Amino acid sequence: MRTEVAVSVVPTPINTHDASSATGVRARRSIRLVVGVLALGVTLATGPTATAAPRDRPLRVAAEVPQPGFWVGTSATAVNGGFEYDLATAIAAKLGRSGVTVVAIPFSSLVAGRAKGFDIGLEEALITKSKKSKTPVEFSTPYLDFNVGIMVRNGSNVTDISAAKRLRWGVSTAMPAPSTYLDRVLKPDTPAQRFPDLTQAVTALEANQVDAVLDYTVSVIKQAAQSRGRLAVAGQLHTADKIGAVLPKGSPLRKKVDAAIQALKADGTINRLAAQYLGGDPSMIPFLQ
Repeated sequence: MRTEVAVSVVPTPINTHDASSATGVRARRSIRLVVGVLALGVTLATGPTATAAPRDRPLRVAAEVPQPGFWVGTSATAVNGGFEYDLATAIAAKLGRSGVTVVAIPFSSLVAGRAKGFDIGLEEALITKSKKSKTPVEFSTPYLDFNVGIMVRNGSNVTDISAAKRLRWGVSTAMPAPSTYLDRVLKPDTPAQRFPDLTQAVTALEANQVDAVLDYTVSVIKQAAQSRGRLAVAGQLHTADKIGAVLPKGSPLRKKVDAAIQALKADGTINRLAAQYLGGDPSMIPFLQ
């Protein structure tokens, strides 16, 4: 059943005192994705009251809107879908909450531990842990792997890592992870050509100036889908990058949110949402050996 929903925004009080530096890192925010229509029936409350029991109020979800593919809409007051939005509604249902209330919180405040008035944050936060210092927030179990994918011209094949090393590579410098992976892990025979953004790297690939482009798998899936058959994703490579929900330090919801995410992985919900909103299911792309 398709349900139109109204989303309420809760003003967010920010602690103005100095806090430790952020330990979360935002994953790619420049993804341009084709999105679908919200297909999860959910009723959104206008916000919690001071006397409401936790299970009687909506799940307060920190977000920055819009974020193409992840949070679809014109603002936090007009959300009509997205991978992380639909994931939030599914988590809320698992927790027995009455719906979702979107709380407008900047990413920098969220991961620095300065934000208040939210239960979980879904903002493409890369899970980071430091052995040298305590993190100011907690992270859930991952809900999406951010591996890197290999985009080639349609008809080209990359059979294994040895073959990948021989290619002429292009990579965007807009996000450091793909470029770092090329330099430190793959180590191609020919130094990669670097471009200021993914669009220019794709243009070079289509012009046969490079043989392949490396970027986050969710990004290359989208680019290939929009290329009208000119480009394809030949495979992907493992990285340590994963994104998860951000929770306040010491949150009593941590274990319940972890259990909800694990259940949504197991029943295929997360893969389905990725296919719907991110241009394809990254888990279906084979890994090079």
